[in-house]
Amino acid sequence: MSHSRQQRPPRVLMIVANFHPAVGGTENQALLLCRALMRRGLDVAVLTRRVPGLPETENVSGVPVSRSVRVIDRGKLFGATYFVSCLAYLVAHRRRYDIIHCHILHGFHSLAALCMKLLFGKKVIIKVASSGALSDFLMLKNSLCGSWMLAVLKTADRVIALCRSSVAEARAQGFPDARIALMPNGVDTGRFRPAGGHAGARSRIVYAGNLSANKGLEVLLDAFSLLQREHAGLMLDIYGSGPLEESLGNAAAGPGLAGGVVLHGRVTDLERHFDSTCIFVQPSLAEGMSNVILEAMAAGLPVVATRTGAAGDIIRDGVSGLLVDPGSARQIHAAVQRLLCDEPLAERIGRQARAAVEAACSIESVAGNYLELYQGLLDPPAVSRGRERMV
Repeated sequence: MSHSRQQRPPRVLMIVANFHPAVGGTENQALLLCRALMRRGLDVAVLTRRVPGLPETENVSGVPVSRSVRVIDRGKLFGATYFVSCLAYLVAHRRRYDIIHCHILHGFHSLAALCMKLLFGKKVIIKVASSGALSDFLMLKNSLCGSWMLAVLKTADRVIALCRSSVAEARAQGFPDARIALMPNGVDTGRFRPAGGHAGARSRIVYAGNLSANKGLEVLLDAFSLLQREHAGLMLDIYGSGPLEESLGNAAAGPGLAGGVVLHGRVTDLERHFDSTCIFVQPSLAEGMSNVILEAMAAGLPVVATRTGAAGDIIRDGVSGLLVDPGSARQIHAAVQRLLCDEPLAERIGRQARAAVEAACSIESVAGNYLELYQGLLDPPAVSRGRERMV
């Protein structure tokens, strides 16, 4: 290894299929991590898909973004053109980066990145986005040439698992323990923080996220209809957009819910809608590591979440949140009822939630862990990876 590469900070190219202004958990997490790494002096850039009407190159919140991956969105041509376009960019710009950090295991960009590892010795990290019913591994197994792709992906320098269930899935697919790193998503604990003061009794249940079938929103509505009968004036505020927006709006206007449910659409200032009157509920049927759970916990809200993905890793049941089984309106009702009827418990859980994410999931600490991982890959003998959680 050259002396110059040892001295300079790692140069990292993040690859993500979609990026801002597209908004979702993967996109938000990628941007948050990029900015935190840049504050530590790293040279970080993003490669993503071309979007008509948007510039091919620009800075997004200070992060250099290249929308140079072009695709033909017609059946099997999509994957082929995605791979070729991505690989062409990686080859042409290979002297600008040392590490390729791929978001989502089953993306065609991961295969292109591993070609660069084979051809030019680039280090490759691949992050697994989801576990459970929507697992990246299941998506691959059910796809054309999925078994072959899994075999190739095992050559990555590291696979990032967000939770213990994802680690188990990686092991089950034959990924070696030495190449699996357990690292959580990060949260901006400066942006999301307790509002301060106390506005009185809990009067709002809050959900934020995509309005899609896997989020369990129908179950939440069922639970809320029971709670509304027992707590006059209780409101359910839903923030987000998605394919179920119209049907949820119709249900909210129906018998038993009218006036109690408000769909606000997607907001960019979610932290302003979190206050001491809120109980946050995440009713997902399948999940990876929910960014919005981390945000609600950082804001000091008591959280009710289903036992999916990383929820059981970041929430200690009864201490920093309440866990329920996915698909159970009865359990959601009971958990929220418990918080509504015991304000000292709700306050205590909110404080413990904040402490938990500060200790393990602040974006600054997560970025520090990634920096040590990057340095360890580029110069293994010189760097202790004590903070990187190998399995």
